[in-house]
Amino acid sequence: MKKSHFRTFCSALILTAALGTAGCYRDVTNGMRMETSKRIAAPSFMLPREIPADPFMIMSYERVRDKGADVTLYIEGDGLAWLSRKRPSLDPTPVNPVALHLASRDDERNVIYLARPCQYTKMADGKACDIKYWTSARFAPEVMDSMNAALSDIKARYGVTGFNLVGYSGGAAVAVLLASERSDIKSIRTVAGNLDTALFSQIHKVSPLDGSINPVEVAAR
Repeated sequence: MKKSHFRTFCSALILTAALGTAGCYRDVTNGMRMETSKRIAAPSFMLPREIPADPFMIMSYERVRDKGADVTLYIEGDGLAWLSRKRPSLDPTPVNPVALHLASRDDERNVIYLARPCQYTKMADGKACDIKYWTSARFAPEVMDSMNAALSDIKARYGVTGFNLVGYSGGAAVAVLLASERSDIKSIRTVAGNLDTALFSQIHKVSPLDGSINPVEVAAR
């Protein structure tokens, strides 16, 4: 990553923190998160697309210049899952989409970003988007089935030969779970990855992710 890009990225993180401290975190960013994602993706020629992946719609940003080749695929973190320790968010769309920032700085010819279920979707229309899917059941079997379906859609659309996965935070857990079920994953890279959800909950003294698959239990595959 170039130094100028790194400084820009750090500035974005500082701005996000400043908004939160100022008390306008929720009001200012709720209507801007989709626009923010477009502004991050557009300079890198990454085009938005909603992927039907029953029971969810998965938001993607895609730049595929060489069909029939490998793709580097970035998976977003948990987003705005909680407003406070005991208060879940009503919309898990990330305020600062770290995985999208990383994808936009990747100069490989085939780069795709995947959001998580219920991020960047119209919540009023998302009957499948129960709060549990970004809290306790964020890695539930049906969630992983949906992410698997999204990868299969991408593979068929572009003739992808293999995926190099990059998962940020909870997206790292998704990457490991996907790799445990698929034969077309060529590599996994994780950034601040949460790969043992039971240990994570224990260390942070938060409720366990009941209904989720723990990546460490399938990592050996």
